[in-house]
Amino acid sequence: MSSDRIEFLKKDFVQGFIAFCGVEVLRADYGLFETCLKVRKEHRQQDGFVHAGVDRGHDGSYIRIRGLYDGVRSIPYSDG
Repeated sequence: MSSDRIEFLKKDFVQGFIAFCGVEVLRADYGLFETCLKVRKEHRQQDGFVHAGVDRGHDGSYIRIRGLYDGVRSIPYSDG
């Protein structure tokens, strides 16, 4: 994958709802698209859990839609 394509994908990803939530791209390459979200109080529901739209909004759906690589597997990560 060309460096131009990688840069396009990094910029393309961080728009709309994803940008509103504050998701950032940490690393992107063929077979790798790593994002980071610092959970804020606005992301939480009344029960304290992070809203599913925020949690799942950056979990790999973008990778599948944009076709970064074949055999994609989404691995959500949370440090608590």
